[in-house]
Amino acid sequence: MKNIMRKVKSLSFLIITSLLLLIGCEKEEEYTLPKGLTIPIAGNTALGDTLTINLPEDVDRSKVSIQWIRYPDNQGNGFDYRIPNANETSYILTLQDVGSYLKVEISNNERYDQIYSQFTNEVSCLKGRGTSSNPYKIYYIEDLAYIGSRFQFFNYFSEYPNYHFSLERDLDFNNEESYRNPNDTSLDWDDNEETSKGIMEAFTTGEGFIPMHVKGKFEGNKHTITGLYCNRNGYAGLFEEIYSIRNLRLEGINLTGGYSVGGLATNPRLLTNIENCYVSGTIAVTNGYYAGGLVGNIDPFNINSITLKNNEVNIQLTDYLANSGQHIKVGGI
Repeated sequence: MKNIMRKVKSLSFLIITSLLLLIGCEKEEEYTLPKGLTIPIAGNTALGDTLTINLPEDVDRSKVSIQWIRYPDNQGNGFDYRIPNANETSYILTLQDVGSYLKVEISNNERYDQIYSQFTNEVSCLKGRGTSSNPYKIYYIEDLAYIGSRFQFFNYFSEYPNYHFSLERDLDFNNEESYRNPNDTSLDWDDNEETSKGIMEAFTTGEGFIPMHVKGKFEGNKHTITGLYCNRNGYAGLFEEIYSIRNLRLEGINLTGGYSVGGLATNPRLLTNIENCYVSGTIAVTNGYYAGGLVGNIDPFNINSITLKNNEVNIQLTDYLANSGQHIKVGGI
């Protein structure tokens, strides 16, 4: 009887031990990503907009990694750039994204497999499409800088005609609320590689704002731009080139230039129309060549095709060569 009990106990021990070993050796089922999914990206693709992805219910967020990737086209060709710290389901578009296409990679943390989002549209520096029905919209002073031709990757605004721009609110160069980030140093705002000024400091000190070269039409929507400041050896004004300006007020301007100094435009060769605009402030020309309240200099071959309607100028103009006999076409509108 004792031998039987010993055998029973031994058998029980072996069974329990085997069960424990089986339990201990049992592996958790390996996580795999669902196949054939393409994750949509929601949101507009203009600078400052937020893009988001919604993961499907069968994707376990705790077991995957997210990476936003920047591409030069929407086919995945060329060099791709994995954006640092862009590892969440949402991403705010930055200046560095302009001109690129974005895509999201979702990686399994337990094994090497991925699923991807669709490509975004090309990222633009401005909201809108540049058409008469959906113009490029200007909300911040950075937007004014972006549509100029100083920055190589924004040159398309100066190369292609008939873009439409719309000022959506009042702007003041001396008010931080008129900037996305008044201390932004991501670009060489003052066009001087030896300095690293924030945009607000760059545009209100030193040489100030650089006139925009735009082959397009600008609608001010009766808004006001205050405190435009330029102190340059050459052109000084809001635009260098522009087709048409309507319904815009420029107040408190402070412009000093060597030649072709004008509140709205400096030396536009293609200008056709200025309507319902107002300019006030001070203008100074140092080399005695071309200055006026609205426009600094108008191409003589184009002067008969320009329409001026319901405009007003209240400018104090200083000509540093007024007594030298060397000044040409200084004064008037």
